Amino acid sequence: ERKRKIMKSNTPEEVFVDGQWMEVDRELTFEIWGETFYMGYDERQRIRDLKRKCIQRSKRTGIKHNLDHIQPLIKGGLHKSWNLQIVTEEQNLKKGDKFSLEDQKLLAWRLLIK
Repeated sequence: ERKRKIMKSNTPEEVFVDGQWMEVDRELTFEIWGETFYMGYDERQRIRDLKRKCIQRSKRTGIKHNLDHIQPLIKGGLHKSWNLQIVTEEQNLKKGDKFSLEDQKLLAWRLLIK
């Protein structure tokens, strides 16, 4: 019974995001939603503001933009406003889950200088 529960908890599930069903890992989903649920109101507001800016930029330019985690979640990044940037969808897909030296410099600048 315990083994079955563990296996079930690690199986992918589907969530509805941006008008389509996407398969995601349950553990990762729990981590992200857990972080979101426990972050403070101000942090949630900053993330909402970034999402609004992203949508506005897409409408203004006619090019689809996404919020990108500078340090990807899969590489230990956090779902925090300082770890998010607005990039074109093409740039986001090209980057994938890479965490380049330039990304590390950008993140260090945001954390240490800003």
